[in-house]
Amino acid sequence: MATEHDIAVIGDGPAGLSAAASIARQAHKTVVLGSGKCRNVESTHMYTMPASDHHDPEEFRTRPGPNPGGTAPSAVENIEIESVRQREEDDFFEDTAGRRKDVDGGEAHPGTGVGDVFPDIPGYERGAASADMLAEDDTGAVAPALHFARQTLRMADEVTLYTSGNEQLASELIDDLDASPPPMRVDPRKIT
Repeated sequence: MATEHDIAVIGDGPAGLSAAASIARQAHKTVVLGSGKCRNVESTHMYTMPASDHHDPEEFRTRPGPNPGGTAPSAVENIEIESVRQREEDDFFEDTAGRRKDVDGGEAHPGTGVGDVFPDIPGYERGAASADMLAEDDTGAVAPALHFARQTLRMADEVTLYTSGNEQLASELIDDLDASPPPMRVDPRKIT
């Protein structure tokens, strides 16, 4: 029995798109099945996708048919999959969606990745009034400590750099910050 698609990729987030691109380059008829609730739904660009780097992931998901680079899936279905089963009569896979639409595929590929679950810790969320950073080991020098602290300012209004007893690093950071004072402060206390 022939199927409409060679392979059904379950999941339309970064993992599913990556799998679909790899499979489509092998000239397989591929369908991507997903709810549209992907981890990269807020992103306006994606990486590591040949012929699609720096493009909007939504554009990739909705692009009809293979593009000249041959990296797009043949079809994208915006449906939430409820179950996947392998049929006994022909060993093909059948995906059942919430709309009761069945999609047959010779193979099913789980293209699901991870979901972000942020801990319920005060100050952890974006837009917090303040954040702390421990400047030691790989960040125990002025350049990396200030780099990460500046990145942290995107999520917090003020950053405290702790040097955990490294008085020399604390002094160097203070000197550097005095030249152009951002909303950062240095605390040399030993962290135990």
